[in-house]
Amino acid sequence: MNCLNRSHGGGSVAAIIGLLSVGLASGCADRALYLGSSGGESGGETRGPEERPEPLEPERPEPDRPTPRGCGDGELDIDELCLEDAIELDAGIDPCAIVAADIDRDGHVDLAVPNSDAFTEPYPNVANVLYGTGDGRVSSPYAYKAGGNLPVAIAAGAVDFAPGLELVVVNYEVHEVTLLRNAGKRDFHAGVPSKVGQTPQGVAAGDLNNDGLDDVVVTNGDSGDLTVLLSTGDGLVDLGVYSLGALPVTPVIADINRDGVADVLVTNMSSGDISVLVGLGGGALLDAGRVPVGEGPFGLAVADLDDDGRPDVVVANEYDNTLGILRGRGDGGFNRHSALEVGWGPRRLALADMNGDGALDIAVAHGSSEDVWVLLGDGELRFTHDSTYSVGALPSGIVAADLNEDGMPDLAVANQYGNSVSLILSNP
Repeated sequence: MNCLNRSHGGGSVAAIIGLLSVGLASGCADRALYLGSSGGESGGETRGPEERPEPLEPERPEPDRPTPRGCGDGELDIDELCLEDAIELDAGIDPCAIVAADIDRDGHVDLAVPNSDAFTEPYPNVANVLYGTGDGRVSSPYAYKAGGNLPVAIAAGAVDFAPGLELVVVNYEVHEVTLLRNAGKRDFHAGVPSKVGQTPQGVAAGDLNNDGLDDVVVTNGDSGDLTVLLSTGDGLVDLGVYSLGALPVTPVIADINRDGVADVLVTNMSSGDISVLVGLGGGALLDAGRVPVGEGPFGLAVADLDDDGRPDVVVANEYDNTLGILRGRGDGGFNRHSALEVGWGPRRLALADMNGDGALDIAVAHGSSEDVWVLLGDGELRFTHDSTYSVGALPSGIVAADLNEDGMPDLAVANQYGNSVSLILSNP
């Protein structure tokens, strides 16, 4: 198993070595679109569902998905993409986000989703964990009370000194974050909730102050800002708030200027850009401006796509059916590289080397067409649509992780309206 062990020596633990599991901090922007968020900056008008731009269904041929000759022989061959059809599993009500990590420290990757239902009283406000067995199977959901109302986002990290990983759950309706503290033996205790901004949307966990503990950032849709919560080893404390664009959704913590201090990037759906906040140390951030990326940017991933040592960015633009690719300069800035046409309503994406050629590939979940596209990379920021996999209703989160421990990444997709998780397993 190639999981990153929990360590208090620095670095996020909610990652898979060599896989770049993206979507670890995904949330439900639909809360803001359909439950009354203004989605704007101060003074902005409310935009209801009728005003949401309707993406046009692209009329592009979908490639066949041939199975390479070597698939299923148990040998890992370069350039061989061997993913099987999706298996759909129960994941509780309204799982609109997903995280992959070895939560119980048994050496196998687990999955966790937030669960809620705005039309059911009392609300089933829980986080469900599907514990992995290492052979591509997961347990039935273990439900843990998440506090508050309408959990919409989730992250995993080493937030305190407990033996396993903690879960951080964003509760949309009460504007707060609940830290589920790992008590061992697959048991969690909810800590004191932390208040954040208006209609929180997304969450990410990572070490902002290099103390070996993961801190937390939360995007707030209505207030258009980012709340920073620092870990004390015994809980979370509010460090401050930073202004963002209109309807911020997905945060990602990464060192984009290569100075050894974590930075934060955020997609802003209504303003069509990403916010760049550079880490100053101690958990403080500096607003470095915003970069236009496309219409309705939702999902976000950061990785070195062209092997030049500089982090690049991929953004899923839900309203114009594209992926925006930004080439990193290595100093915290980005150059617009390309806009890649994809399927209908791209929401989330994951990066991993899915065919063993050493170049990162993209898996993108489309909420409108209810499928996942795999686009193979050439290591030069060029990507080609290779195959399509049907999943459940309204896929809203996707992660890449080695669930069956065959040395190749698998995909797990949270289907918000399908009340399920789809597993797309590798079979080299």
